[in-house]
Amino acid sequence: MLLVLTLPVHAGVSARLSSQVTNQGQPVRLILEMEGEQTDPPDLTILDNDFEILERATQQSISIINGKMSSKRSLVLTLLPKEALNESID
Repeated sequence: MLLVLTLPVHAGVSARLSSQVTNQGQPVRLILEMEGEQTDPPDLTILDNDFEILERATQQSISIINGKMSSKRSLVLTLLPKEALNESID
């Protein structure tokens, strides 16, 4: 099954899948990476119709290089498709 997920992605947010192809009943990871001062979590309700969220994990890193601070936060979702899908990340 080809799995491509369509999500509205805002500036400073990138999305990728752990695998572009998965078998029905096999989970896939969606990784959302947010740069900068973005504090609001992304709206994930669009996933509710097609996926069950099995697991949710977050990671955060802060770096200071030459006196300039940058931050990056990642949200990793383990998703189980509710049925065979052919979706895309845009």
